[in-house]
Amino acid sequence: MSDTAETPATEQPPAAMPELVFGTPGSETTGEAVAAPVEPAAVVIRGKLDRFGTAWGTGRRKTSVARVTTGQAGAILLGISRALEALNPSLHQTLGEHGFLTRDSRMVERKKYGYKKARRSFQFSKR
Repeated sequence: MSDTAETPATEQPPAAMPELVFGTPGSETTGEAVAAPVEPAAVVIRGKLDRFGTAWGTGRRKTSVARVTTGQAGAILLGISRALEALNPSLHQTLGEHGFLTRDSRMVERKKYGYKKARRSFQFSKR
């Protein structure tokens, strides 16, 4: 005799399942499935545009979150394009035609002395 006593499983009748009916209402059911017209799902845009027209996109996987501004997205696009070109040099022509190999040369303007930011001055107060 073993230490664990096995209790017999009581068998319960399965719950009543609705019968599957194929076809359209009012027609003879022959057992063949009739394909109903499928409506296209609405496109869901998950990115956002702020008031300045800057695009934001958020990617999530498990507990990680990555947020991309437009500049970061451009840098990622350039990096992936350069990696693809390194793997397959024949892609250079196609990537170049679509502008994926062009670096954006714009830089952040430096902060000036006496200003809060590059152009933003401190708030003026008479008193």
